[in-house]
Amino acid sequence: MLSGENQIPLLNRRGVRLLLHVAIWLVALGLHTMAFLGQLPWDLLLLRSVLNIGLLAVVFYVNLFLLRRFFFKQRYWAYAVYLAGLFLATAFLRAHFNMQLTLLPARLPRLSMNTALLIAAFVTNVSILMVSIFYALLQYYYRKEAVKQRLEQERSEAELQFLKAQINPHFLFNTLNNIYALAVTGSPKTADMVLRLSELLRYVIYDGAKDSVSLEKEVRHLEEFINLFKMRMEQEVNLTFTYSGELAGKKVEPLMLMPLVENCFKHCDFDMNEDAYAHIKLRVEDDHLWFEARNSVDRQHEQKDKVGGVGLSNMRKRLRLRYPDAHVFEVVEEEAMFEVKLKLPLAG
Repeated sequence: MLSGENQIPLLNRRGVRLLLHVAIWLVALGLHTMAFLGQLPWDLLLLRSVLNIGLLAVVFYVNLFLLRRFFFKQRYWAYAVYLAGLFLATAFLRAHFNMQLTLLPARLPRLSMNTALLIAAFVTNVSILMVSIFYALLQYYYRKEAVKQRLEQERSEAELQFLKAQINPHFLFNTLNNIYALAVTGSPKTADMVLRLSELLRYVIYDGAKDSVSLEKEVRHLEEFINLFKMRMEQEVNLTFTYSGELAGKKVEPLMLMPLVENCFKHCDFDMNEDAYAHIKLRVEDDHLWFEARNSVDRQHEQKDKVGGVGLSNMRKRLRLRYPDAHVFEVVEEEAMFEVKLKLPLAG
């Protein structure tokens, strides 16, 4: 998710913003000077332009301060009073300076105060005031959006970590029970299973907290996960895992595939069907990951603890948070078959 800093860099990077403001006021100074070119000597013309543009800048920036100090804190009357004082003071000062600089006794004939100067000061004050209000509202909006996006990102990250922590412990508990049984009987497979399980848990705990991991590492631990399942089964099972494509240099969300494989093991009828199968395929193509897990299932004798769970709903939430509008996730359920399909974009 993009922050406000990335969305509107010209309004948020202080150095660029300062240079932009200076450039705009210098342009305004130049335009004001050119508008009265030839009507006054250069020194008086420049002084008049500096005073006018300077007072307009005062209106602009003091109004920004008043908006933040009073208006945005719902102190509207205080804002109105201070703004009225600012507006009238700068308008009369500009009209007075313009009259004096236009009609200096030593150089130009002296005339009475022209109301046109005051009207012009009011009109330009109103114009700069509108620009100031628009600028302040724009800043206020983007700051609120930036805060909103940051909070949303923090909420999404917290939810993702929570969803990762919800990975079904069904397989872990069964594996620990099998290791215990093997240890009691003195099986030589015990040490190997403990080692494999510890490596897998290390990956889940440490790498699982990262934003992304290499696809090679994810696939390698997926293989370990599958091999561990095979080791805990008492008989040979029809379980295959194949992958193809270029894995090197690709990044993926950690633990994104393991819950799907665990779900496959959970629903497969290995323990009650000699012809049971589970086929898992992964391929990388055009910077996308294609994953498919298909397994047999016995609907009539399916155990209650194998129905439902947080696996697939967890997966849908994670995909929606991490890959919004960039993934395909399908679940196919038939009488004797269960299948999940997933397509994800891969980071380079």
